[in-house]
Amino acid sequence: MFIVIEVGSTNTKSYLYDNGKVHEFVQKTIPLKWNFKGGKLSKVDIDELCNFVNGFKEKTDHKPNLRAADIDAFCAERTAEIKNKADILVITGTDFIYSCESLAKDYLEPNTTYKDENQPYQLQFSNFDKIIDRFVFTQDIKDYHKKYDRYTTHWWNGGRSSKFCIKAVAKKCGAKIIIPTKINMCLGIINELKAAHQTHNLQLKLSRGETVAFESPVIILASASPRRARKLTEYGIDFIQIKSPVDDSDINEQFPHEGVSKRQELKYAKKMALAKLQPFIGKIKNGAVITCDTTALCDGRILEKPITKEKCREQHEFISGKTAYTYNAMAVYFNGKTRCAVEIIKIKFKPIPADVIETICDEPEALDHAGYRRAGALGAYVANNAPLSNGISVPLILKMLKKLGFKFL
Repeated sequence: MFIVIEVGSTNTKSYLYDNGKVHEFVQKTIPLKWNFKGGKLSKVDIDELCNFVNGFKEKTDHKPNLRAADIDAFCAERTAEIKNKADILVITGTDFIYSCESLAKDYLEPNTTYKDENQPYQLQFSNFDKIIDRFVFTQDIKDYHKKYDRYTTHWWNGGRSSKFCIKAVAKKCGAKIIIPTKINMCLGIINELKAAHQTHNLQLKLSRGETVAFESPVIILASASPRRARKLTEYGIDFIQIKSPVDDSDINEQFPHEGVSKRQELKYAKKMALAKLQPFIGKIKNGAVITCDTTALCDGRILEKPITKEKCREQHEFISGKTAYTYNAMAVYFNGKTRCAVEIIKIKFKPIPADVIETICDEPEALDHAGYRRAGALGAYVANNAPLSNGISVPLILKMLKKLGFKFL
């Protein structure tokens, strides 16, 4: 049992975390970002933050082991004006990496500085003015929202303004390379704690063969995919994420991988998603379980996750100049009923040069995508206006949940 205080740039929130249960105390507006000048927080805001923390002595016996002088020293140390130089700037916030994947992928390069799945790309600072021009001056904000409706207009406004902040910091510290990270603040620390606790308890009970009943309706994403989790989060959906215990390889062996028709692939995709749902049927009450499976088909051949660089190279050589189909199968179980749907995306590929294929194979996530990964260098070789695939279609999920009688609180 302990207190969690989230200090945001404008709003500061407080919670009591007690073995998975969260009690919210109060929220206070402290406009730290508006009064941030000369590389320092204002003394008025720091005093107000100190008073806010010390106020918990009256609310609970669990007193925070923190003094006003400690907070003052902490803030002073971390908000001093930038003096040191750096060759590399790693950034987060406003989902910068995803906005670049959507609208500036021609400026993204594979991260050759170090290998990290959360930082697969890098940007040259010399190109940053071109990126700002594209995000801010070339296209209207309404055009962004219309073309990429998975993000709100407010999200795009925040993303655009952040580009200027990133450029200013990079210029100040002399950074030549900017590396955007996937680690962001879409969930506060208290929600991370809740999610981890819920996931652990749910997995433990299911492993014992117990039935799990929830007091209020919840969404359970039975997939370890960070891309699928990100899509649900972008739609503002709260969920518990766990991995389905079903081994894909056991089902894969039941189907041919050559000479496959579109109808056969559709059947295969549905069977995979439904099979992953089986361990949860009859074991979850008042919880909607979502399972997914993504496969790709090209010239009668099923393309799976390449796993090795050699396989990745061979698969991309195979799809070069051809038409492929991505099958995103989704199954939903809720209170004894099941639904299944498949999103099919047709993709026409231009001829892909050998050097580009090598670049694709070196991308951090290239080996973990069924068939091919559109977000990287391959995106420039798509001939039609095919939408990006994230392994899940949230509109289809919401439609199935509605038909099953699931109601969001």
